[in-house]
Amino acid sequence: MESHSMRSRHSSSPHDRKELAGSNEYDLDQHGHIRGIETSAETSLHRGLKARHISMIAIGGAIGTGLIIGTGKALAKAGPGAILISYSLIGFVVFLVMAGLGEISSWLPMSAGFTGYASRFCDPSLGFALGWTYWLKYIILPPNQLTAAALVIQFWLPRDRVNPGVWIAIFLVLIIAINYFGVRFFGEFEFWLSSFKVVVIIGVILVSLVITAGGADGHARGFEYWRNPG
Repeated sequence: MESHSMRSRHSSSPHDRKELAGSNEYDLDQHGHIRGIETSAETSLHRGLKARHISMIAIGGAIGTGLIIGTGKALAKAGPGAILISYSLIGFVVFLVMAGLGEISSWLPMSAGFTGYASRFCDPSLGFALGWTYWLKYIILPPNQLTAAALVIQFWLPRDRVNPGVWIAIFLVLIIAINYFGVRFFGEFEFWLSSFKVVVIIGVILVSLVITAGGADGHARGFEYWRNPG
């Protein structure tokens, strides 16, 4: 009922729609509708994922190559204190951005996503730039992830035994196949894959605590490496 009433308000009259859209002339299309807002079956979004899929994908999305692979290099160069400060600072900024996006998407659902919000509340050129930047980001991301996967496998199978391109080709075919079977299969696969990532991270934390407490060799390290080498 609430969603129906909101759509009714958005499609009531040109004057009401103009008042809701504000003073920005770019908010209304040629038919007098607020651009990007959910007003018809052609632009409305359909729920294809369950709540558990979305929750686990969000958690698993934060556990990626930057945390699992990049942390080691950052730890060796900057030390644990710098990592704690930088992760906390950037995490706080990301939380503010995501909280703001959640608030605005709950108030004004748009099929255009965050690029639509940039077009509506700032300028269409900003939405255009954000859209292409987002596309370029996801064009760069798969090669980066595939390369990271090949580097991890090299720990067990060195490149002189198996060329990394073999693993890149295998994982690329798997990614294409997973996306081919539709959003429900993708959601289920991501749910279990993200669950595995969460279990791995919890295991790494527990092993680290055991090693720090001296369970590995009897030497309790504690915060020893925070001071030397710092």
